[in-house]
Order: sequence, then C-alpha cells, then structure tokens
Amino acid sequence: MPAALTIGTASGNKDPKEITIGTTGGNKTVQEGWIGTASGNKQFFAFLTASIPTSADWQATEFFAFVVLACTPSGGVTPYTYAWTKSGNMNISGSSTSATVTLIRTGLGPWTAYCTVTDANGNVAVSNTCTITPDP
Repeated sequence: MPAALTIGTASGNKDPKEITIGTTGGNKTVQEGWIGTASGNKQFFAFLTASIPTSADWQATEFFAFVVLACTPSGGVTPYTYAWTKSGNMNISGSSTSATVTLIRTGLGPWTAYCTVTDANGNVAVSNTCTITPDP
C-alpha cells in the first residue's frame, strides 16, 4: 500500500505519495477519486488512464499491410485529445490526433505504437505499448 499524505490532522502531514482526504464519513484516497464530507464521501473525479491492445497482427491487402489501433481513455474530464507515437517503418494514415489510427507498414520491423491522451484539465495518461507482429 502506498504511503499517504493526510491533510488537516492533528498529527500533521506525511509523505505525499498518496493523498487521503476525509472527515467523520471516512477517508478515501484521492487516487480513487473521492473526497470526504461530514455526511460521507463523494466521488468527484476518476484518474485518467488510457489503453490500447498489447499486440496486433498486420492485415494484408494486395498493395500494403496495415493495422488499426484504438485508444480507450477512462476517467479524467472530456473532451480528450490524442497523440500517437510510433516506432519502426510505418506511417500513420489519416490523423495522428484521433482515438483510432491506421498504421501502414513501409518496411521491416520491429514495430510498436502507443497513445498519449490529455483530458480537458490538462491531465496526461500514456497508454501501454502495442507490439505489431510481422506476417506469418
């Protein structure tokens, strides 16, 4: 369990790796998105996260190989903005700032991609990395 910072107690503040805010209704961590009140805890936000598939296979057409990846954000405050980062010999077809991208292979791998999501409050989450495997 992470260390906690307790705000407004007689014992003072502690290590700020996790913040716990609460009153007689009980404490919840800010990482859980709760704040305490005398009548109990109220959820006020959820931390921003982002995910994409951890692996994908190239799909082949007569002229090129491609893969479609979708980033799924959770929490934070909408609207979200997206920024895709790729490595390896591939291009992004269309916008690199949308939730879904099509990657087109242009040469030998390895190939990886990930997405950075920013919410309306400027909070940033980086997805896991997707490794794209070569044709069989």
